[in-house]
Amino acid sequence: MVLALPLGGLYFFRIYENALVQQTELELISQAAALSASYRQSVRILQAEQPLYGRYLPALPPANHSYEPITPTLTLINPVQLPRPEAAAPALPVDKFAQKIGGLMNPIIFDTQHITLAGIRLLDMNGTVIAGREEVGLSLAQIAEVQQAMQGRYASVIRQRLSDEPPPPLYSLSRGTHIRVFVAFPIVENQHLQGVLYLSRTPNNIIKHLFEVQNKILMASGCLLVLLVSATISRPIRELIRQTERVKQGEQQLIEPLKNPVTYEIAQLSDSFASMSHALAERTDYIQRFATHVSHEFKTPLTSMQGALELLQDHLDTMPSEQQHRFIANLLADTQRLKQLVNRLLELARADVS
Repeated sequence: MVLALPLGGLYFFRIYENALVQQTELELISQAAALSASYRQSVRILQAEQPLYGRYLPALPPANHSYEPITPTLTLINPVQLPRPEAAAPALPVDKFAQKIGGLMNPIIFDTQHITLAGIRLLDMNGTVIAGREEVGLSLAQIAEVQQAMQGRYASVIRQRLSDEPPPPLYSLSRGTHIRVFVAFPIVENQHLQGVLYLSRTPNNIIKHLFEVQNKILMASGCLLVLLVSATISRPIRELIRQTERVKQGEQQLIEPLKNPVTYEIAQLSDSFASMSHALAERTDYIQRFATHVSHEFKTPLTSMQGALELLQDHLDTMPSEQQHRFIANLLADTQRLKQLVNRLLELARADVS
């Protein structure tokens, strides 16, 4: 159990950390979906003023909206990619219409980042950054996940995180402090790509997250402790109680030591019960043997006294006086023998008490 507890804790630690990675990806997906909806709405508004501008199609939403959920796919089992490549000069000029939409989206992105602390880049359909706090006007089209999003498919990846400051010593136990989650979300309207949202964030640190939910952890730990106490202490004690009940009812002669006492103290208690049971059994056998011997010693003079008294009762008138005196002497000797037996019993009782 001592070996299993740290191994089980490490296993739980990794599972929980993996859940935080997936939670981070899900949060980025949700943010990207909301920003994508804002982007498409901006396109619709601008197209109403300047229809069919550039490569953007008329924004006519379909009559029936179908749900297309995106589920997190990242796990810590996936290989961690190298840090994100640096932005490069764009191969194509930025689309003017996209630049205008990027200007409209910038305040929305800044407000979103203020709450979510995520890194957000809005790219046009060619992979050039048109909105965000950094790298505006540069291209991210050479990044693998962005290339996949430019083909209309959602992409996510875990990359190494570079930081100028080392994490606190306790936080360094978490793998999440050294990675960053990146998602590339295509903005699609009527089956045509309008742009890409490129978001990133470091997963929540597991130590910090566990501290935030410490009340729940303490409650769960308390429940586990109760179960552990029940398994390690209550079960052996219940087994001892069952054995004593069987001995009391005559179904079992002796209390046997427990096979799995679990703890050293319970093992001592079990051995003490077994020793006490054997001692009581030996004492019972001794008392039985002693009672047998005592009854035999009392029975012999009593039988002799009974025979003499019966003869005296039947033949007192015809029995010679010498024979009468002999029977009376025998009776006195037998009574003296009984008196000596009683005195010895009293002495033995006092010896046992002391």
